[in-house]
Amino acid sequence: VSLYVNSLIALALPLPLACDDSMQEARYFEKAEALQAVRQDGSRLRLASMELRGDEEVVLEAMSENREALRHASSNLRAKKDFVLEAVKRSESALRYASDSLRADKEVVLEAVR
Repeated sequence: VSLYVNSLIALALPLPLACDDSMQEARYFEKAEALQAVRQDGSRLRLASMELRGDEEVVLEAMSENREALRHASSNLRAKKDFVLEAVKRSESALRYASDSLRADKEVVLEAVR
């Protein structure tokens, strides 16, 4: 049980080094192009325009290839409860990249550990 609790706490804590993609130049501006790129490598989400990094379909597709891809999603999307619930269903590690308020949300945390 102790290991389980420690794992849960680790997931809910913010990352010590937040991913700052704001300085990364976007390469993908068209949705079809971004979808093709993230299907090959989910971390390519970081190269999509901010608009596409806020697109639920693009981000979920990226997460299908790379469980950590939520780290590159827009802050608005990472703060959207229904989206984060879907993301943590797919990967418990997505909780690490959710907004502060959602990392503290009981429903989101419980979904992440199911």
